[in-house]
Amino acid sequence: MSTAHDRRRKAQRAAALLAGAALDEPHLIGRLGEWDLIRKGRVVFAVPVIKDDFPPDLRAAYQRRRAAMLTGTCVCEGRLRPGGPYGLQMDHAAGCIASDGSIAEITARHGGTTIMIPPSAFDD
Repeated sequence: MSTAHDRRRKAQRAAALLAGAALDEPHLIGRLGEWDLIRKGRVVFAVPVIKDDFPPDLRAAYQRRRAAMLTGTCVCEGRLRPGGPYGLQMDHAAGCIASDGSIAEITARHGGTTIMIPPSAFDD
């Protein structure tokens, strides 16, 4: 079982990795299904692929989401931080088109469904 001290150390390490990633340029290292794998520093980000046939509103939502993940901030003033089921979490403002809920709603409106990488995919 993890202690408060262990959780604090893990959060500090994650924050340091994010700070280092913010200083590096993004490098595409591969693709995993519908996700581009982009390395910045020692961090690999899985960001959604933007397909040519996406409707304009979905394309805009995914472009904002990619930019937010790779810069650490969203135009809605959301910030990337350690935490959440994937180790990193972007806290978008209510109504931001790049939030999980907005992307799911836009996708459903066009007859599709969203696909999320399950957190268990990152288990050791």
